[in-house]
Amino acid sequence: MRWFKHMTFDVLGDLAFDKSFGCLQRSAYHWWISLIFTNIKFYGALISTRFYPAVDSMLAMLIPASLARAQKAHAQLIVDKVPRRLESTSQRLDFMSTIQANIQASSADSLAIAGSETTALSLAASLNLLIHNVDKMELLVGEIRERFRAYDEITIQTVWDLEYLNAFLNEVLRLYPPIPWLAPWRAPEGGATVCGMWLPGGNLAWAEMTVDLAKVLWSFDVSEPKDEKKWVVWESLRVLMLIEKKPIVVVIRPRAN
Repeated sequence: MRWFKHMTFDVLGDLAFDKSFGCLQRSAYHWWISLIFTNIKFYGALISTRFYPAVDSMLAMLIPASLARAQKAHAQLIVDKVPRRLESTSQRLDFMSTIQANIQASSADSLAIAGSETTALSLAASLNLLIHNVDKMELLVGEIRERFRAYDEITIQTVWDLEYLNAFLNEVLRLYPPIPWLAPWRAPEGGATVCGMWLPGGNLAWAEMTVDLAKVLWSFDVSEPKDEKKWVVWESLRVLMLIEKKPIVVVIRPRAN
């Protein structure tokens, strides 16, 4: 989970704010990552109080002050980053340049969640399913490694027609949606160009998931740990608007050949 979050957060920073957060380079979280999930827990607690309108104001007072402070810090970071990106002289096409005419802090907030947390959760769920279903892992790895002879051949365009990969990710999202109440982000009908890359019409997060999972399984042999106590039963994870994050322990080695 940690490494997927490093990757998705770096991609988000690059595509939304014109600068990677450097999580992979430092092998460390950016402090905003923990704030995002804390912020989600705050909203989850706040929304829960509204099911009891007669006492909602009293229940809201019971929400820990630490959650409220994290929510304010998260909101302030969004407020600081959006104007800085919009004032940039960068001419590259990315998420912010495409929507800047109507951008609001709330839009950037949703983009941060959809572009990092949910994608990392879906990739973690994918890997967790695969390590416990070896026959499906073999089918998917076989499809990827037979199609691509070199790592650099794996791109948004070349993974689009990998039948088993796309079917598998569809099933992962059906079984384990990372954020069940959020509508999918879709490219406009006919597709869109983002950072010079053509995205066919469809879910924008799909491009990231297909490429990332294909590159991981092309590069590494991944299996479950022998100690069953380290296994994660995805169905047992709590839902706090997002799926609860727990470490997904895997055995990972560079592919033999």
